Amino acid sequence: MKKKLLIAACLGAAAAASGSEAIDKALTFAVDYTVKGENIQAQTALGNPAGTPAPAGRPLKFDIDLLATDNYGLQVGADRAGVLYSSDKNFNGGTGTIELVVKNIDWEWDDKKVHLFFSAADKNTTLYIYKHSNDGLGVYLKHGGKSIFLRKLPQWKGNGCHHLAVTYAPGKLALYQDGLLIREGDFQPPAAWPSKFSVGPTGRMGAFDQSAIGRVRLY
Repeated sequence: MKKKLLIAACLGAAAAASGSEAIDKALTFAVDYTVKGENIQAQTALGNPAGTPAPAGRPLKFDIDLLATDNYGLQVGADRAGVLYSSDKNFNGGTGTIELVVKNIDWEWDDKKVHLFFSAADKNTTLYIYKHSNDGLGVYLKHGGKSIFLRKLPQWKGNGCHHLAVTYAPGKLALYQDGLLIREGDFQPPAAWPSKFSVGPTGRMGAFDQSAIGRVRLY
């Protein structure tokens, strides 16, 4: 039986009732791009809540259905800016969880392109949460001269909305989709993450087609 994560959400929906109060208390950073219109400042942040669009030459846009007045989140990918945030106090090392709500706007899971949802990188550590070109959903972490790549090709329909989570603790890294564990492995996560993390691509890596990020939460 597959392990379940006690958080399953799409867009602005509430977390599962069991354990949600403890999760809320543990939040270090939370930004919901669906409830504040065109605002990229985090609603919850122990550190700096401000976001910086990057690269500067790309527009910052949101996936808004004008007829239904629904906002599905921040558009990222081709010809769109991602957003950089400070890791200080917001993104804790050692033990934690990264939650994302992602919608694939104009691409399918069997395409051969890379679509980047979340990243943090410097000369010592690299973390990517993304759709890999050949293996579907993946999380890649490199630190301390070692690396781990957890991935699986899921059945994810086009223009769909899904909840992703990566949990990390001493000796363990796990990847969840829609509350179900899909891959886990043994790895020692860093005690501290790079100084900044990004939502969506802020360079060439993973900047193909477009996705919408509805929510990001760290705890």
